[in-house]
Amino acid sequence: MVQWRDELKELVDRIPADDLPDALGELARHQAVLQQRLLTPPPAIAAADGKRKYNRTVENVMERFSVKRSWVYAHRVELGGKKLDGALRFCDADLERYENSRRY
Repeated sequence: MVQWRDELKELVDRIPADDLPDALGELARHQAVLQQRLLTPPPAIAAADGKRKYNRTVENVMERFSVKRSWVYAHRVELGGKKLDGALRFCDADLERYENSRRY
């Protein structure tokens, strides 16, 4: 389990019963903030000419996410993969977007 989850659980467990209605309101506010972060794309990483650089290979993605080759191919659309010269390539900005969307 991720450390922040343990910390959040401990905080929630310590909330006095009388404060639960206020705590639910705060949680709803934080949920809205997290949803907005998911919907707001990070700025694109681009080459000097303004075009996206698809210079990451399947092997790069496998290493970055500690996954198997079959997982990369199964998730190529979500990861923003493109076929270039017969090889599947990825852009850093798309990989970062995917990574950030899975953190929260």
